[in-house]
Amino acid sequence: DVKLALLPASTRLFFKRPPEMQAMLGRLFQAALDDAANADVRDRALLYFRLLRRDVKVARAVLDGRDPCAIVGAFAEETHELFDRLFDYFNTLAVVYGQTPDQFVAPAKRPKDDHLASRKRAPATNGHAPEQDLAALEQEDIDDQPFLADDQPLAAPPPEEEHDLLGAADATDVLATDSPAEPAVLAPPADNILDSFDLLGGGAGLVDDAPSRALVDAANTVDPATFQAKWAEIGSENTFQLSLPSLPAATADAEAALAERRVYTMASGELPAQFKFFFYALDDSSALYLIQCVIDKASSNATLTVKVQGAGDASFVRSVIAQGLGAV
Repeated sequence: DVKLALLPASTRLFFKRPPEMQAMLGRLFQAALDDAANADVRDRALLYFRLLRRDVKVARAVLDGRDPCAIVGAFAEETHELFDRLFDYFNTLAVVYGQTPDQFVAPAKRPKDDHLASRKRAPATNGHAPEQDLAALEQEDIDDQPFLADDQPLAAPPPEEEHDLLGAADATDVLATDSPAEPAVLAPPADNILDSFDLLGGGAGLVDDAPSRALVDAANTVDPATFQAKWAEIGSENTFQLSLPSLPAATADAEAALAERRVYTMASGELPAQFKFFFYALDDSSALYLIQCVIDKASSNATLTVKVQGAGDASFVRSVIAQGLGAV
């Protein structure tokens, strides 16, 4: 490193020509001590500065001396061939000794099954060239692989399924516009049994207490294939009834109002007697909500079917949707 070499060179020159080097050495120490990015340079400069401040003669004896016990060749770089061979025996005594096992292990103590690397480097004993023996070893590795006939075609990847979000091609598709049979409504869990009772009567209102959760921005994080897969995967569901003060003029109005509250639309459509939506949302506990919303035009009532993945609260997302639809 240039900085590490400049510090001792400048200090030794200061011992030879102090008047000319005093100012320059001071600037060098200041620059090195201010260099917080290089700890070695800073520590070296601090050591030299403290030695000079304590005693210039002692500093000269320390910095300008020669080590009589300098080790020569201890860290000299060996040939690349030896290093390459030692890598095959990494984490063994071969690295400590700097020799391959065949150089310090007695023949009687050597394992019968030698390392593959030594097999590849061993001289040929069957009259063939070493390259041929290496090719034979590689052929053994190939033979271990599953056999595939030349005329056997590779299996083509399965074609991507087309997702008909609002079509009627598949009556079992949860996103089809035809009205499928209503799924069975499971009973709420015992710890949330009070949520199933309307204590004040008159159905669910449009304004609830402030939720203890918050939805996060999850736009474009769920694609149609993931939506359908998770809808089929999540077995439990919660059903709610909402009474709306008015109908949305179009599906875009309801989508925009809910998007402001971080409830995003997967698919939507308008039928002669109803609006139909599929929404998704994500809260701050990483719970995923999948919602089907059907608004009856005649009664202005909305039916919500909510499926939750994770530690979510279906009543919380119901209140968010109720506030959004009530503001349309």
